[in-house]
This record gives sequence, C-alpha cells and structure tokens, in this order.
Amino acid sequence: METMDRLKLAVEQEQALVWHDDPLRYPYLRQTAKLTPSRTRPIGRGDSWSRGGRVVGYATLVPRAPSQNNYWARRVFWCKQADRDGSRIPPAREAVHPGAIEPGILTPWLADDDLLGDFDPLMSAWLVARRRELGLGEGCAVSSLRRPPRT
Repeated sequence: METMDRLKLAVEQEQALVWHDDPLRYPYLRQTAKLTPSRTRPIGRGDSWSRGGRVVGYATLVPRAPSQNNYWARRVFWCKQADRDGSRIPPAREAVHPGAIEPGILTPWLADDDLLGDFDPLMSAWLVARRRELGLGEGCAVSSLRRPPRT
C-alpha cells in the first residue's frame, strides 16, 4: 500500500490523538502512517521504527477500524534531533505544522512552502480556522493556507 493511501486509511478511522509532549513546542513534526498490532495500544517515545527520532504523539482508532492481516494503519507524529533544534531547513518532506493536526483530518505537508521560516505556534489557531474555512478536510497544498501579511 502506498504511503498516501495508508495515511488516508489511518485518518478515516481515527478516534483521538495522544501526545507524549506538547506538539506546539516543535517547529514542525513528521507525519507517518505506521502499521501496528493494535488500534489503541500506546506507541513508545523511542519506538525503533523512528530511526533515532522521538515519537511526540500518535492516533488511536475507532473500535471497528478495519485491519490488514491484524495490523492497523495509525498516524504517528515524530521528530529527529535536527527537527527539534531547528537546524533542518527546509523541513523534512513529511513535515506538518503541529497546530494543524486534528484527529480525522489529513494534515497537509509543509515541504516547498515559505511558511516555516518564521512560523510560530500562535499561527496554529489561524491555520486550523483557515483550513476549515476552505473546507480542506483532506490533504491539500499548503500554499492555499498562506498566513496573512504582517502589519
């Protein structure tokens, strides 16, 4: 199954998001779909799949979520050390803005966008409101979410 298909499947079945850390402490998070043997079992902070990264949060799924050979696709939000200290510019290709993450809505990627350079957590409310205003429940180009000009 392709990555985008797995992400869409995971998002459709989400019930809630669980956070190990406050996601707004990070300039961006990586959004990945992971096959797990449980719909709701916790995903550890230093899970081996994250390649030396740190799991910041993960999704739990509804009770009747379909499985693939007893594995469920779940979204996981994580970062590497370079993501945490801001030394990676441009962001990773799977990067999303932490304030735009909501259960049941595929978060758009930040790659190839000019938002990240001076993006701050206070933009979170504006970004979420803008996505709702535009009716963007599925993945979309982040360029349609450009922040208002500074005054």
